[in-house]
Amino acid sequence: PTRRSSDLLMPYIYTAAREGYDTGVSICRPLYYEWPEENNAYRYEDEYYFGDDMIVAPIVTPVAANGLAKRSVWLPEGKWYDVCRNRIVTGGIEQVDEYSQTEIPYFLKAGSIIITNPPLKHLKAVPEELIIKVAPGGDGETQHYEDEGDTDGYKEGRYATTHMTQVRANGLIIFTIEPRVGIYPDMIEERSYQVVFLSEDKPEEVTVNGTSTDDWTFDEMAKTVTVRVPKTSCDAQIQIVIARNPSTIGNINAGNTIDIYYDGQNDEVVASMSAKCKSLRLQVLSMDGQKVAMTTAANTDRIVFSARQVPQGGYVCRLNADGQVVTRKIIK
Repeated sequence: PTRRSSDLLMPYIYTAAREGYDTGVSICRPLYYEWPEENNAYRYEDEYYFGDDMIVAPIVTPVAANGLAKRSVWLPEGKWYDVCRNRIVTGGIEQVDEYSQTEIPYFLKAGSIIITNPPLKHLKAVPEELIIKVAPGGDGETQHYEDEGDTDGYKEGRYATTHMTQVRANGLIIFTIEPRVGIYPDMIEERSYQVVFLSEDKPEEVTVNGTSTDDWTFDEMAKTVTVRVPKTSCDAQIQIVIARNPSTIGNINAGNTIDIYYDGQNDEVVASMSAKCKSLRLQVLSMDGQKVAMTTAANTDRIVFSARQVPQGGYVCRLNADGQVVTRKIIK
């Protein structure tokens, strides 16, 4: 990425830097780190991962007489979103294309969520708006990491994370920004968002937190749907639903009431629904966003996690019920 694009990508880069601090794995790494048994991961040594969700294949040869440079690219198994060509491509094979001097071939993992800044005067400025790029091709999740930026407070737990997910099913895209977890001094209290759904057709209906909205645009040439969310508390959940058929929106867990609570008598975290769900995933996080436990269930209206091995204190419980994400704070 160029200097300009790296400034815009700073939320993605900063989150990856924190992951690197925790795991020791660099944001820039060769393909064979992830695919050690693939010969092409070694052959294409000039390609590299840029974080978990992006592969970059820079142009390293001169352009031809037509002003284009031919580039052979290998992508790992799975689906990838070709940013330059605005299309989904299938990995596991070698692909050849031609690029101009202004293009940098890079690819997003299908379903990935890339958090970016709007243009800023300097990187110390705290953006009051984030631009979120939502890649097509599958479900996905990410988290946005933030701290003071110029102290070692993160070593003492002074930081916050915001989890984001997208689920695609039955002609719907369900994108969720979950309540922020964690705390650090002078952190921003409210934010607005532009959520850009890449390589999409014009939808029939868009809702934000269950209410139909007209605050969205469709770019026919770029094939993007951009949904604007006004300033909202960072401690509140935001859910955007994109539907090509408006009748499908009402089918998202229609009438399904969800409750998450701590049962002190049995020392359990319980999530109960008023209707059965096909797929349930319950995560328990510490207040600074560290995963404590996770459990899953299917075709049920109740999921239980035994908290006997969990110390007393406050926790964040995150439930994904057929794409509907609910977050609650509990005290044991």
